[in-house]
Amino acid sequence: DERDLYAEARRQGVTFLPGAAMIPGRPRSTCMRISYCYLPPVQLVEGARRLGVAIRALRRTRAPREAAPIA
Repeated sequence: DERDLYAEARRQGVTFLPGAAMIPGRPRSTCMRISYCYLPPVQLVEGARRLGVAIRALRRTRAPREAAPIA
């Protein structure tokens, strides 16, 4: 859930724009928008590292999902 990821990312000191904020109606899947044109590369690397920490933290608290069958 992008809301959960956004909250965890903020705890890690990094943010992104949830994709639902840019899509009219209710999207079927989640996504995110990441701005990368205003920061120097060293800060982008640190931001990506922090986002990875947030994603891994959420994955540890969630039960694994079964993969959807390929049609």
